[in-house]
Amino acid sequence: MQRLLEQAPDLDAVFVNSDLMAIGAINTLQNNGKRVPEDVAVIGFDDLSIAAYNNLPLTTIRQNIPLAGRLLAQTLVQYIQTGVVTNVTIPVELVVRKSA
Repeated sequence: MQRLLEQAPDLDAVFVNSDLMAIGAINTLQNNGKRVPEDVAVIGFDDLSIAAYNNLPLTTIRQNIPLAGRLLAQTLVQYIQTGVVTNVTIPVELVVRKSA
């Protein structure tokens, strides 16, 4: 996040691939005088329980992990049996809190 801020000091939003990294990004932004979400919106991914209880509750993407596991297993079995790989899209949900 620090390097990104140096390269793009006027950025106004970041989407981070995990909630833990998003919380780290918020800390770095705040340490650099940026206000979240007023100056920079931050969105994480996972909807870990810590996301809701962080000092600044994190806006995040929630995925259905049991469904993802089932679809992964089905796709793997299909590939082993047929050699064919299919694309699968797993629905997600935006959980709006205070960081974006």
